[in-house]
Amino acid sequence: MPSINKAVIIGHVGFIKELQYTQGGSPTINFSVATRRNENTTDWHQITAYRNTAENAAKYIDKGDLVYVEGQITYDVGKDGKKYTNIIAFSVWNLSSKGQRRNEPASQRNEKSPDEDLIPF
Repeated sequence: MPSINKAVIIGHVGFIKELQYTQGGSPTINFSVATRRNENTTDWHQITAYRNTAENAAKYIDKGDLVYVEGQITYDVGKDGKKYTNIIAFSVWNLSSKGQRRNEPASQRNEKSPDEDLIPF
């Protein structure tokens, strides 16, 4: 019987690193996404994207954006010897209206003050 390793995350971007390149020249990016289990519990997911997905993430997502991430769960062992989960993203979609505005010319944007887009966590 075949098996499936698939993760789907919808949450807010916590941090996003700059686009980097592997030794072979392939673009890569790392970012985190926060999801809420309940009012008191926030889970953080570490995301890694490569190639076109990485380039698009670098262009179209920012800290605080609501994103949809689909990918594969992997496990890494940290310097402290603990096992950490990581999601290798196959697709990343910006669900925030803020991300959609970034694609429009500045003259057509309905700009808000920076405080209006604050995320509560």
